[in-house]
Amino acid sequence: MNATAKNTPAASAGYQVIMIAPPTKTTAHRLQATSGSPARVPTQCELTLGALLQRPHTSDELHAIGIYEPRSRIAQLRKAGYAVSTVLVAIVDRDGFLRKGVALYTLEGVPCMVQH
Repeated sequence: MNATAKNTPAASAGYQVIMIAPPTKTTAHRLQATSGSPARVPTQCELTLGALLQRPHTSDELHAIGIYEPRSRIAQLRKAGYAVSTVLVAIVDRDGFLRKGVALYTLEGVPCMVQH
């Protein structure tokens, strides 16, 4: 559950501060093939897209589900036509430490598929 922390030094300095919850590992399972053929392991780009389709994610949350270079995966999605916004936020990590300048990625739009 994400909750906004309002009374922190980072919030008073103008940062948006969010508390992050441990990620679920269901994203990868939802993306795996469910047909009779053997399931393949989704790519990091597919995992990133699957996570962003659910809700915005921080770079830390993407790291926790196995995306080790979120910035590169976001660049790949943008190159493929996905509109992804990035906002730098301050977070309180799972160890209770305040971290400023963490990327929060939000999927704003998907590529238009036009058939000729």
